[in-house]
Amino acid sequence: MGKRVGRGAVLGASRGIAESLWAFWVMGVDQVQVWLRSRGRVELVEQVGLFGAEVAPLLG
Repeated sequence: MGKRVGRGAVLGASRGIAESLWAFWVMGVDQVQVWLRSRGRVELVEQVGLFGAEVAPLLG
């Protein structure tokens, strides 16, 4: 059984996350809120770094 995530949550590989966020831009949305779930400060900092390195560049 996979991880349970909230409604509207995206979980997966960097490309899939970027494609999901890009779909909002296509719909005319120019701002989204990204919430990274974590168990602590160290994990959150790691997730922000990974998002910036792996997902953000795919968004153009």
